[in-house]
Amino acid sequence: MPKIPRVGPRAGVGAPALTSLGVAAAPADAAERALSPIVNQQFAEREERIRRTQRLELNRAGQKVTEALNRLDVEYADRNDYETFPDEYEARARSEIQTILQSVGDQDVLDVLNIEAENRLSMKNRTMGLRAVDLEREAAAGVISTRLDAEAASFAFASDATGKAAIRERTLAMIEQGVEEGDISATAGANLTAELEQKFARAHVRHLINTNPVGAIAALNDPKNSIVNSLDPEAREQLVASAEVELRRLETASERAEEARLDAQLNSVIDRIYNPTNPQGAPTISELRDMDLGPKAFEHFSKIIIKQAEGEDTNKVIPSVVNDLYARVWDGRITDPKELVSYLGHGIDTTELGKLQADVADRQKDPLSASDGRLVAEYFRATGPLIEHSVFGQLLDPVGATKKFEHRLQVERLIREGKENGLSIAGDLLEKNSPHFVGKILPSFRRTRQQIMQDVRTASEISRGTEKTESLFFVPDAAGKERLPGESGDDWFKRINK
Repeated sequence: MPKIPRVGPRAGVGAPALTSLGVAAAPADAAERALSPIVNQQFAEREERIRRTQRLELNRAGQKVTEALNRLDVEYADRNDYETFPDEYEARARSEIQTILQSVGDQDVLDVLNIEAENRLSMKNRTMGLRAVDLEREAAAGVISTRLDAEAASFAFASDATGKAAIRERTLAMIEQGVEEGDISATAGANLTAELEQKFARAHVRHLINTNPVGAIAALNDPKNSIVNSLDPEAREQLVASAEVELRRLETASERAEEARLDAQLNSVIDRIYNPTNPQGAPTISELRDMDLGPKAFEHFSKIIIKQAEGEDTNKVIPSVVNDLYARVWDGRITDPKELVSYLGHGIDTTELGKLQADVADRQKDPLSASDGRLVAEYFRATGPLIEHSVFGQLLDPVGATKKFEHRLQVERLIREGKENGLSIAGDLLEKNSPHFVGKILPSFRRTRQQIMQDVRTASEISRGTEKTESLFFVPDAAGKERLPGESGDDWFKRINK
């Protein structure tokens, strides 16, 4: 290691020297002290002043050297460029020390500082060198650890035990070579060997999880499986959980694929039955039997096909049925769109089926909170009887169910638009004192007693008309309230309003 350059001219002969602790030695000429007591006293005082001055200068310069080296220690503490930072540190330290020593005027102090600085710098260089070696070994171990990941992937994809064994031996040899050549320490080598076993086992099981989760679970639970036995209990438990999750995912994906196939088949059947332009035409009973519709759906569509063949309209709307279904969708009692198919031909047509299924899908995307759903259902339950009966009375309106159905559609539209505009159901749309209260439209759907009586009188006047005219006041949506064959309008009106 090059020495720190000496700074300043050599002091004259006879100048007092410093020990390594900065203490001046007494002059060698004892005879000089014996000249006289006064001279001896003066010499002693002069010697003390020199020692004091030298000590102060030595301490100040030594403190500056210490502070400079401490600053460099902090600056280089996080440096990881082990190939360059030790030499750079030494060069910087020598430059800092030389600058400090140039301000020292006493050669004896300078000599002491040169020796002390060399000793301290030598210790610092050794510390930096050892840290560089450690960093280099850590880097080498990191490289090998990264190589382990690649080798573990190869191990996982190896098709047989022989291939796996060859990869494992090759990787172990790489670690041993690193230890023998000094690239990594023996401790790092042992750690990497243990890491190899863990990574290889994990990679093997992960590959099984992705390709055969059932086989992965079996391997993890097999005490004789030499590969997975190296896993620690925590890792084994985590991998078992991952395998079970993957197995459920595959089962769910399979179920969803099957569900999508059945949905497509169901929609095809509906379209063939109700769409006259479908090139395949309505399916036969035999075709339905060969499909995966399930017994209930098979029976349902078979009856519809038979009714159509007999000339019956299987695509008509019964308002009370639609009202009930909308209520059940709103309050969350119907959450499966396929449940609505069973009402096709029994109160709803394909248009209403599409609307109801769209509403169910909307609820699933943006479900009402439980409290909001109850509020909406309560609103419809409260307003339904008001629409079905006359204003200021209990006179049953023959078209009340239809009016209730129309009112429901309007309210649903207002709620949907209100929510899109940031309004709340409880605080705005169903709050009576709110300017956005949907119930403001209710009066337009209620009829007076006079309006209902006028319909009854008209019905009475045409009661002897044709069968088609009679059907105008057939009320299939009011259970037990339908007009009986041959019943006059007055008799029907009196009976349903008892």
